[in-house]
Amino acid sequence: MRLNFLCPTHKEQLTTFPLQARDFWKRCLTQLSSEALIATPTQVSMAGSSLQAAGLYFDEADALTDDDAQDYVESALVLIRLLVKLDQRRLATVVLVGATAVVEQAVDKGASRDAVIFASRCLT
Repeated sequence: MRLNFLCPTHKEQLTTFPLQARDFWKRCLTQLSSEALIATPTQVSMAGSSLQAAGLYFDEADALTDDDAQDYVESALVLIRLLVKLDQRRLATVVLVGATAVVEQAVDKGASRDAVIFASRCLT
């Protein structure tokens, strides 16, 4: 998915070091999950950056787990909810479609088919 929340330097670093992308993604998801979603610029930026980092991790990782697939979906849902609150439904739909495609590819990297199907259903 082509999100542009990360600056080019940060994106390059996270592409070069996928485990840093994973750590950044999971930290952001944890923080966002502990806060009320209010659609502040900070939350939208964090949610978008988190999902973009997750996508970079998914692209570069040799293996993905069932938890990775579910966490990816949760990250996408956070961003989608924030975009809907901002009345950005078209962009939310783009994120939804892209996230579905990304999470379905997790099967090719080791996530179980059942977990990916469940994760995809959570998006809809």
